[in-house]
Amino acid sequence: MRSEYFLASERLGFRAWRKEDLPLAMELWADVRVTGLLGGPYTPDRICGRLEREMATQREFGMQYWPISCLRTGGTWGFAGCGHGGLRRRFRSWDTT
Repeated sequence: MRSEYFLASERLGFRAWRKEDLPLAMELWADVRVTGLLGGPYTPDRICGRLEREMATQREFGMQYWPISCLRTGGTWGFAGCGHGGLRRRFRSWDTT
């Protein structure tokens, strides 16, 4: 369903992570081919924490590493986006209130 994607091309759709995506997160982030250059593969506890951080970053900043789906097959292609490392510190340093 294209309506769940906030950005889509003819082939790919980007959407935000949801709690019900835990099985997908486990599949992706436990795979060394996906996370090998990011310190992975991740443990189940670390995957749960990462999913929570991604959802929190989306709520707080409107960005995250979004899951990308192939619109033709519905399969997951991977993830891409903006990292949360240091975002809270950087954005809070701009807060003038």
